[in-house]
Amino acid sequence: MVKRGSELIPELRSAIRHANPRVRRQAILALGRLAQEAASAEPAVAALTNALNDAESDLRQLACRCLGFSKVSVDFSVLSPLLRDVSPHVRRQAQATVGRKRISAGVQALADCLLRPDLDLSERHAIVYALVEIGDEEILRRVLENCPADGDLHLRQRQSLLMAISQIDDVELSRTEALEA
Repeated sequence: MVKRGSELIPELRSAIRHANPRVRRQAILALGRLAQEAASAEPAVAALTNALNDAESDLRQLACRCLGFSKVSVDFSVLSPLLRDVSPHVRRQAQATVGRKRISAGVQALADCLLRPDLDLSERHAIVYALVEIGDEEILRRVLENCPADGDLHLRQRQSLLMAISQIDDVELSRTEALEA
């Protein structure tokens, strides 16, 4: 399959729209593999983005995961809606993919995800880990400066942002930040 690479992509793109979820799953997996090869990564990623709108949440999650391992960059605009998906599994995968691809444009959106009233610990962990992987201290501190210090949700957001900052290599929290964390 990898040898044929790009010539298979139009067929796989059609298979993503197939009525049978098993066929769609196999097409997503094949495109995910092709996205890991430099020669076929760009067209494979373009085809995978179509699967991000699948009716099945597990297939949206799989497509998002495949994008995270692709050899080319992924535009944040295709991942952004998944950060607000109804499925927590899809949201966590989108958060992980934004982090894995080190998409600095996603920092504010990840910080906003921390304000979800129904946020569980595994999703909070995925967000913090993504922010650490992105590793942009400057953007994180700007987001932190704009966070209100009132209310439980904002407190959780501030603590999570401080936790992420503290985990970035060669970055230290100020005394005030350390006391707040």
